[in-house]
Amino acid sequence: MKHMHRRFLLLAILFLLLVGVMTPLAHQALSAPASASPSQPHRADLAPSQAVTGFYLANSQWSMLDPNAYSASGAFQFWSWTSLNPAPGLYRFDKLDAYIQAALDAGYQGVGVSITTYNGRTAQYGGCASEFNQGYAQTPYFVRWGPDGVEGTADDPVIIADDPDTRDCDGDGQPDPWLLPKYTDPYYLQQYQTFVEALAQHMLNSPYRDRIAWVGMGTGKDGENIPVNNSDDDSLLRVISPDDWVAFVKDVIDIYHDAFAAGANAPQIPVMTHNAPFYRATWERREIASYANSKGVGVSVNGITSDFDLSEAGAAGNYIGIFDQIRQYGDNLAVALESYGYMMASENEFYWAMARAIDLKPDFIRLSAFWRDHDTPNNHVIAQWAARYIGKGFGPTQTRPPSVWSRMREHRDPIYLPYVGGDPLPARYWPTIGNYEYFLIQDHEAPGGVTIPVTDDPRYQASDHRFGTDRYPDVSDQPWHYNDDAYDIALYDAGLYHIAPVISGRHQVQTNVDPGWTARRSDQASGNFGFFFNVDDRYLSPPVDVNQPHEVRITVTYLDHGNDRWRLMYDSVTGEKAATLYAVQDWDVGSGLAIENGLPAIGVSPDPQPSYVQKTNTNRWKAATFYITDGYFGNRLPSGNDFYIDSRSDSGAMDGDEYIHHVDVQDLKDIPQMTPTPTPPGATSTPTPTPTATPGTGGGSISGYVFENRNGDLTKDPDEPGLPGALLTLYRANQHGDPVAQAVSDNNGFYRLTNIPAGTYNLYMTPPAGWEAMLGSRYIIVYDNQEVEHQDFPAYRVTDPTATPTVTPTPTPTGGRIYGLVFEDRDGDGVQDPDEPGASGITLTLETSQGQPVAQTQTDALGQYAFNDLTPQTYHLQVIPPAGWIPTTSAEYFLNPGYGAVERNFGLQSPPPTPTPQPTGRLSAFVWNDLDKDGRLDQGEPPLAGAVITVYDSAGQMELERKLTGGDGYARFDLPAPADYLVIMTPPWGMSPSTPTEYSVVIHADVELEVPFGSYDASAKLYLPQIILPGP
Repeated sequence: MKHMHRRFLLLAILFLLLVGVMTPLAHQALSAPASASPSQPHRADLAPSQAVTGFYLANSQWSMLDPNAYSASGAFQFWSWTSLNPAPGLYRFDKLDAYIQAALDAGYQGVGVSITTYNGRTAQYGGCASEFNQGYAQTPYFVRWGPDGVEGTADDPVIIADDPDTRDCDGDGQPDPWLLPKYTDPYYLQQYQTFVEALAQHMLNSPYRDRIAWVGMGTGKDGENIPVNNSDDDSLLRVISPDDWVAFVKDVIDIYHDAFAAGANAPQIPVMTHNAPFYRATWERREIASYANSKGVGVSVNGITSDFDLSEAGAAGNYIGIFDQIRQYGDNLAVALESYGYMMASENEFYWAMARAIDLKPDFIRLSAFWRDHDTPNNHVIAQWAARYIGKGFGPTQTRPPSVWSRMREHRDPIYLPYVGGDPLPARYWPTIGNYEYFLIQDHEAPGGVTIPVTDDPRYQASDHRFGTDRYPDVSDQPWHYNDDAYDIALYDAGLYHIAPVISGRHQVQTNVDPGWTARRSDQASGNFGFFFNVDDRYLSPPVDVNQPHEVRITVTYLDHGNDRWRLMYDSVTGEKAATLYAVQDWDVGSGLAIENGLPAIGVSPDPQPSYVQKTNTNRWKAATFYITDGYFGNRLPSGNDFYIDSRSDSGAMDGDEYIHHVDVQDLKDIPQMTPTPTPPGATSTPTPTPTATPGTGGGSISGYVFENRNGDLTKDPDEPGLPGALLTLYRANQHGDPVAQAVSDNNGFYRLTNIPAGTYNLYMTPPAGWEAMLGSRYIIVYDNQEVEHQDFPAYRVTDPTATPTVTPTPTPTGGRIYGLVFEDRDGDGVQDPDEPGASGITLTLETSQGQPVAQTQTDALGQYAFNDLTPQTYHLQVIPPAGWIPTTSAEYFLNPGYGAVERNFGLQSPPPTPTPQPTGRLSAFVWNDLDKDGRLDQGEPPLAGAVITVYDSAGQMELERKLTGGDGYARFDLPAPADYLVIMTPPWGMSPSTPTEYSVVIHADVELEVPFGSYDASAKLYLPQIILPGP
């Protein structure tokens, strides 16, 4: 920095006590608490049509996870009231905007925002810091200090906890007092209302409004409907009763509703109350949920595990379970769920927790601190599967589900959870009973339809271990829900059982995904042979025209135990019928969940395809796919069901039980069928010496063969030769713009795509001339540092037509054409905008896939180019940017126009101009220990370290920089000049200001401006409790 002239800001400072000076802002009167009686449903959509549903990942602005890699739609973050409203009338909503923009830049479609006002006793387990020593510091200082603006006086909305802090941050040798919010204080509530109204006004008028998917209202600890840590309940109860607390939460619901409704009947951006925990009794959940429903405010339940107790008490009529509110109001309101890495700390726990979550049909699932420690291939598959269903349904603004399913299971008592130590948890009070299901219901009471819940976990041989409960509800008389001898050695012998303490010192849980963890068995010994299922009529109902029946795929995960057969019987247009077995695959997470749309390409049954599954006693899990082309699904099978799994032989003999784990039904009319690109007959392929690929930018790879499938089984056999010269093109899933990568198969038909970023993709194969693809595309999941192998493509040779005399000679087809435009992409977004002209004189080259030059051309005055009269084959097209120019699209493509035409456009960005250096000036903030509290720097008063100096723009809306003062009392900033700034000082913990804490300043180029601030030790102040109780 240049040498600066030093200038001091002369200050005549008079420190004014704020008692009697601060005037409370006007506010709308709060409504009285509503009646606790159940509310009428508020008829809002599950989530407004503009809200992006799906997974929302907790993300820092500075470290965003890739949403494509983790099947996520949105990012979210918790924001303290203090961070957004640090001083009276000062709102830092620019922080929200910066976060939203960072999320959008990272590829997220939506953003969630949750507010916190108190985060419990977390702070006391860390060191002493200048700002956030207390959980209550989530609330701004000017609220904590009460209307008089003086800390520690009687008007502070503060309750002193019986148990002090564990630290001595003020250095007086005694543990500091621990402060609890006095939530019901009128001043506290009025200030919170002012903040929420400002927040809503900003969001509703923000250019990011349509990207804000939801707002979580902050009420108590960590934003949830529990005021304090349980250990502080006694302290709080002397001031705030449970009735007072529920009334306060209802007031907050009113504040958020009114602010975000902006005069309408319902909030214009979904707002939700975090209603999983409670203060003193579970009835609080019921009352709060009922009131939220009456206001059109959604509910968020934070805490999803594979199984738990006190989940659903609706059957008893009291609706106090954690999920009762979702069952009761989920069709009317936005619903969010949240879970954490420690709650789902193994693949199996995640697998079952997600099934439980989707069973509840949420609009949003938040994952906090999950992927950091659990980034595994199977978890990616599970997340991709779950993401397909979040927010889907049959509401007026919802997207139809991609399939419906039922996961065989039963509640366990006791339960083992990865984050709990000691003995397993007894779980006999209102758990979730039965399967986890998504619009596909197993009918346990159909004639012959009782199935028995079983497990491969030997711990459930113990006399105090069972499936189901014999308490509340008592299902001991229902064998489909209750089994006190649930261990089944056939499941154990499948070889997937493995338990371990995935968190040190905690319960041992199943680690890898295991269908045998919970499954169901038919019970032929008691005459029960079938698994009966009813598809939701909104998904499949009788066809209007029986000549246009349903085309359906049903996938069943079963244990290949024994040598008997089983069938899938369904309601066809001609009545009950056995379904055709299309394929049988070895089970893995993806095949068992039927994650790929349409019919599988692996394990296809040879013709004639049977109408039964013949088991071979491998004692391994398999996935069977049935293909139905004449479905009726009119509830015409026994007990009004649509299909059933029949464990009996073809003749009806009881020849052996079946073990079933997961059943998925997909209506194939919803699934776009990939049509192979046609190629003209008659041409022969030219062998390609080596594959040429356009690399991606990540760390995974895809490989496989293109081959001549002579026997039509879609599987490469040793005698089936590879097919050279086929074009492989990879796109992001459902995004068919520029390809991510391309390759051409070699002489052996082999190809490999390398350096592919982790994510989900569609891979398309275009065969060389004279060939047709039997499988045109594949849906592929790529992970970093792994190769996805065996992505094979079968093809067959097109039969040459027999020559036939014609009256008029058939004209010889003209050659193919590759054409397009090169444009100056001024904003670098890869898309040509109206003000972005074509770029003339740009060179393009065309080569064969073997690298042999074909042609070269330059763009015309409009940026257009064309290569005409091309013979049918695969070409390599490249644009050659001028020196310094940067491609904003792919710079090369492999293309096969055949006898048609293919268009490809290229964007180029010119080199940015060299920026002119910005003059700067220096701001030096100096803070001293004002021993005599007079606001003047006297001789002998030392500098003060640890004060926070924050520099904002002149309007005070955007934070530019923040530093702590050093041992010399200074914090120095080099700032663009000339310019106006706002500088704010926050004293260290235990200190109070003796001068104003903020100044507007002007910084000039090459000049240093010093701004002094005084602070004094306020640790000797007495904290006065808000209520003094007489002694005994």
